[in-house]
Amino acid sequence: MADGVVLLADRWAPEPDEPRPVVLLRSPYGRSGLLGIANGAALARTGLQVVIQSVRGTFGSGGTWEPMRNEAADAAATLTWLREQAFFDGRLLTTGPSYLGYTQWALAAGEAAELVGMVPTVTESDLGLSLLAAGQFGLETSLAWALLLDVQERRPLEVLALTSGLARRWLRRGMDHLPLGEADRALLGHEDSFYQASLAHDRPDDPYWATLDHTASVARVGVPVHFVAGWYDLFLTGELADYERLRAAGHAPSLTIGPWSHTSPALSGAAARATVSLATACLGSHAAAGTSEAGQVTYYVLGRDLWRRSAGWPPEGAEPLSLYLWPGSALSEAPPPPSTPDRYRYDPEAPTPAVGGPSLMGGAGAVDNRRLEARPDVCTYTSTPLSEPLEVAGVVRARIWFTSDAPSADLFVRLCRVERRGRSVNVCDAAVSVPRPPGPDRELPVLVELALSSTACAFMPGERIRVQVSSGAHPRFARNLGTGEPRSTARHGRVANQAVLHDPAHPSSITLPVLDAPPPVTTPP
Repeated sequence: MADGVVLLADRWAPEPDEPRPVVLLRSPYGRSGLLGIANGAALARTGLQVVIQSVRGTFGSGGTWEPMRNEAADAAATLTWLREQAFFDGRLLTTGPSYLGYTQWALAAGEAAELVGMVPTVTESDLGLSLLAAGQFGLETSLAWALLLDVQERRPLEVLALTSGLARRWLRRGMDHLPLGEADRALLGHEDSFYQASLAHDRPDDPYWATLDHTASVARVGVPVHFVAGWYDLFLTGELADYERLRAAGHAPSLTIGPWSHTSPALSGAAARATVSLATACLGSHAAAGTSEAGQVTYYVLGRDLWRRSAGWPPEGAEPLSLYLWPGSALSEAPPPPSTPDRYRYDPEAPTPAVGGPSLMGGAGAVDNRRLEARPDVCTYTSTPLSEPLEVAGVVRARIWFTSDAPSADLFVRLCRVERRGRSVNVCDAAVSVPRPPGPDRELPVLVELALSSTACAFMPGERIRVQVSSGAHPRFARNLGTGEPRSTARHGRVANQAVLHDPAHPSSITLPVLDAPPPVTTPP
């Protein structure tokens, strides 16, 4: 590197060892193990040459580990080094999931004339900012990631416990600790610099994030890009925003979206196949046989166990269907009648828990929500059984009229598919911090508008559509203590009396993008 730091890398090359294109992965998680097997060894068997580099301060590489801070400069220096290597023929592809996807965007943000293709997987160009979406703080993600980076080199077997969910009790030491500014010390025994920075700079417009956010350069990436995403991945919304940035700039990125969470084993195979396919299209004879469909979207339909192919995302032809929250826990296409609000108490000492959905922990994805829905701090609204299939594809939106007597409050909205036998399965959701006016106006109704994550889901005959409304999903999002104090220093909470309104003057609703003529069925990617 320019400052004299040495970064270690492994090279995987097929025979004969001759100048070839390089598939580059820059990782904080080491170079061997599953990463090396799934990428280095597997891709080399297809005829590709792979370089896996440990980023600064990890697994033998010099310097200090500062998440995201040095990736653009170090990627540029790595490319300069590659240009001097006899094994490099001057063509570069990048691939990799999560943080490895962020390092791809960091490289693409610079002068990288050799770059011919990218495969960002379950990632986004502003990775750190995803922890602060809609005024929330991604507590579980930030602490789980801090713990992973803390133990992975010293106690590698404990990494399996983290990714399998066995460490949830372990993580609770930090996730349930107050104040949040001490949670890293409670969990790790020392401060974690990135966790502390995220708390200290908890607004997306804070200048701290300016040099770590690569969204502004995404539209300038003119090489083929194949995104691999998951319906239950915590970076889905940001990844689809990157996809749309390329589309808006006139490019034709490809996109695969499966029924996956962030750590689903099937992701590695899907990403490897996308990498080989893109390499074939970009490099010709230097890669194994395959196909590339520039600009095509292949997506999985939840509830139907099938894949569809469309020319873009979301598919064309979706029409909005608004369903209104009614008294008696009903959900209807008709506007609501006169009614009294549904009231509930939110107690931060016993916060509404996170169940399934996007998570770095075990238990992510689609799960049974019935125990969650039985809680008194969760309101549910359910349609009558459907007589015909209803297929949704795109962004689900909600408009909820809400009141609270607390200085600070959150709203969590989730769409579920209720199976014929009563199992309630989460489809997509979102949380938002609700601005509360001061003084006597605090308890006046406020309209809260949420964009739930994108989804593709079929509700089949006999099934029902359900909407959950609550005020938290702890520890996925840090619980709102209700006092309005800074989350890093607040030690005590207050019970909040909340209400959901559904009357003619306050028609709360959810809007589904419904496809009358879905795109054709295709084979799995």
